[in-house]
Amino acid sequence: MSAKTDKLKLEFTKLTDAERRDFIAFIADYERSSTIQKVSLNEALKRSLGPTDSAKCACCGR
Repeated sequence: MSAKTDKLKLEFTKLTDAERRDFIAFIADYERSSTIQKVSLNEALKRSLGPTDSAKCACCGR
């Protein structure tokens, strides 16, 4: 496994049961999506995540 998947697995274990269900549902929806829909989902996540103003992202430090 890569370091990315290991980090994702660790963070998954920190989620609540409701958050885990939501995440699993997202993965299922993503896997069923077309390529265009996947790009759209990816762009939506990029806009909603990451640092805001002067805050730094806890994951990447940017």
